[in-house]
Amino acid sequence: MSLHLRKASDQYPRACWEPSNDNLVVVSGRTVVGSLKKQIGGTTGERWSWSITCVLVDPNESPRIGCAATREGAQQQLAEAWRTWLKRTNLQEIQNASSRWGEGHASSLQSR
Repeated sequence: MSLHLRKASDQYPRACWEPSNDNLVVVSGRTVVGSLKKQIGGTTGERWSWSITCVLVDPNESPRIGCAATREGAQQQLAEAWRTWLKRTNLQEIQNASSRWGEGHASSLQSR
């Protein structure tokens, strides 16, 4: 199933954000599913937060926010939560999303 990462600055050019690999949006087709953000500081040091933002998710059935020590860990957690919600609602992800954004703009979000 196809979830892809995009820099938030590419997704929302009018916001005039600096291009960064630390502020990402997760897309399925043309729908922004959620976000991944690198957080630095506090008692935990560097970590990645994730959130599902496009639907209302019941936290008792699947989380809609979380954090992990690595970007890959946050990607995996978000993908698992998203796919749990899709399964519960009998929906499917849009396939072949990367071709809509063009070369170099989207990267696959993997879940193992």
